[in-house]
Amino acid sequence: MLRRGVSWHVHDVFVAADRRGCGIGRALMARLIAATRGIDGASVTLFVMDDNAVALGLYRDLGFVKREGMSMFILGVDRYRIGGRASE
Repeated sequence: MLRRGVSWHVHDVFVAADRRGCGIGRALMARLIAATRGIDGASVTLFVMDDNAVALGLYRDLGFVKREGMSMFILGVDRYRIGGRASE
């Protein structure tokens, strides 16, 4: 039986360069995860770039698992710029 629940999507998590490594990102994500506890059928989704090892490690530590077999599609790619160039 499939159940429809509340889905929370994390769009962006940024921590100022001089504050990275202080646990701010972990604390923000932990607070979000705690807020979803007790909500029947709740899920949290996010996207992260494959080369962002720090974020990948954080999300794995928090219990996130990579969803195999999914692809991300974007229309209007010029709105999504990485390092001064549009992402593909």
